[in-house]
Amino acid sequence: EEKGTALWVITHDEKVLTYLNCKSFKLSEKQLFETSPTKKEATHLDQNAFGDKMVLDVQNLGFSYPKSDNGFTDVSFNLHEGEILGVVGQSGSGKSTLAKALVKVFSANGCITPNYPTGRVQLIFQSPDAALDPLQRVGKCMMEVVRIHHKLSKNDRRAKALELMQQVGLNENHFNRLPHQLSGGQKQRICIAKALACQPKVLICDECVSSLDADIKHQILALLQSLSITQNVGIVFITHDIGLIKGFAHNVLVMANGQVVESGNAQQVFNEPETDATKALLAALL
Repeated sequence: EEKGTALWVITHDEKVLTYLNCKSFKLSEKQLFETSPTKKEATHLDQNAFGDKMVLDVQNLGFSYPKSDNGFTDVSFNLHEGEILGVVGQSGSGKSTLAKALVKVFSANGCITPNYPTGRVQLIFQSPDAALDPLQRVGKCMMEVVRIHHKLSKNDRRAKALELMQQVGLNENHFNRLPHQLSGGQKQRICIAKALACQPKVLICDECVSSLDADIKHQILALLQSLSITQNVGIVFITHDIGLIKGFAHNVLVMANGQVVESGNAQQVFNEPETDATKALLAALL
């Protein structure tokens, strides 16, 4: 407006276009169509549909980096079989540090029980490109993980690798591909399949859909919802986008400045926020 400059915005996030309130087009099958951006909600989730067995009990957990105030303090929560717990907060609130503490990359103060064997708590990262070896074919990558965690023959390792890939919506056609030959969503599915090879009790998803296109993002959310039910795995889903929690998570923790400032049923927190931090996150929704 000040300089009289035209602006052409290319994005996979339709919410950006809603915010700009501009003329919008969608590119589909090499054709350009004028459209009106709309927000998408995660698939509906039964707010009471998870098990009674606790898979993670976290009490008074805290961690701070040396010579820095960054980190988190006094985080407590429990997680049950099949439960999805959302952890939301702005950048720098301590979410990713909490994720690393939960998989014991960091030695944090406080208590995490049960004390699982290695592999039973798995971390799924934001960028699948950084989590996969670009020179290793998907099938070999999967078989290597299976070899580490299962005593199987080479033929049985291949069969197990394919079974895990099928659980996340991939098939034999993807087995011999390199990561760059897969879409972003397919690469993240491989990362999820690798985590499932360890027969985890808990999945920690750290911004694992933030780099994906809107349609693919909701496919991955639906996959995680399905796994929480079929595998009885508890999921800690970390995001800065509180809008993803609605219809996806059972319960939620809101973090600000390294502390949990609000917690409870996701729908209740979403509809009746009590703290300024939660209200600020909701105000950022379009």
